[in-house]
Amino acid sequence: MGVLTEMVKDYFEANDWTYECSPTEEGLFLAEIGTENTEFDVVIHADDDINQITCFCIHQDTVPEEKLNAVAEYMIRVNFSNVLIAYDMDFDDGEVRMRASMNLADMKPTPDMLDTLIQSTISLADIYYPGLIAVMEEESSPEEALNECISKMGDMVAEDEE
Repeated sequence: MGVLTEMVKDYFEANDWTYECSPTEEGLFLAEIGTENTEFDVVIHADDDINQITCFCIHQDTVPEEKLNAVAEYMIRVNFSNVLIAYDMDFDDGEVRMRASMNLADMKPTPDMLDTLIQSTISLADIYYPGLIAVMEEESSPEEALNECISKMGDMVAEDEE
């Protein structure tokens, strides 16, 4: 087992996460997590060959075909406004996921680096989730939905500063 794979396994165990390892691909882990707004499937891919860890939060809601373009616009707006994460969508089945990765090159990874990657991906997926749903349910335009999410992030930061 590689260093990154071992680190992810240790992370899940130290944090009492229930998880599964892929039986066919070393370094691929699957877990579920409940957040304030929804539940996500969390997939971590620890690729020891290229020294990279990728975290995916996969939405359990799929996008109906007639909403793909509006949701794609929302996702592009989110991607443009954020450098930490990126939304992806499979146009064939409507699966939506948020991803972030850490290419470690020659650096030695630490548990704190892994924790930051995982927690940031989950937190941002949860923050942007209500906007995604608002667009899917035609309650907001993609631009309005993003602005509402950004406004709520600002409110959260202000509360933390108090």
